[in-house]
Amino acid sequence: MQISGQITAVGQLGSPKGSFNICYQDIEITGATGNKMTGNIGSKKGYQGNEQITVEVTEDPQYGTKFKRVDPQYAQGGSQGGGGQKADPNKEIYIKREVAIKAVLGSSMIPNDQVGVYLVAVMGWIETGRWQVLPSNVQNVPADSFPGDDVQY
Repeated sequence: MQISGQITAVGQLGSPKGSFNICYQDIEITGATGNKMTGNIGSKKGYQGNEQITVEVTEDPQYGTKFKRVDPQYAQGGSQGGGGQKADPNKEIYIKREVAIKAVLGSSMIPNDQVGVYLVAVMGWIETGRWQVLPSNVQNVPADSFPGDDVQY
């Protein structure tokens, strides 16, 4: 769960731990509606009171309520991720095409005299999303029957 609010109370900053020298401290966050939540958060410098913050809240059976700071500028789906990059909606199609290309090129079922024809067909498919040349030993498969072929590679 994500909450946003103002830091209204801070505990003592602990000593640095781990290879990244993270210090942990308890903070209390008061939301816009006045609800308060206390949890433990890690940082390199510590937090001061009256700071605006957005955190991801998790419950740890050993340590209790844990906060992880979320930068709203880069948040995607409630967590930090991707360095602010937007997800490519066509990524799944690209991956399927890459796997298909590897399967065609790695196939031992293609006769040696047809490898060039398959390579031409694969190159056409990469560039346009459609088979430009059908290999001669393939049954008559309509080129428009594959979902996602309208997406450029």
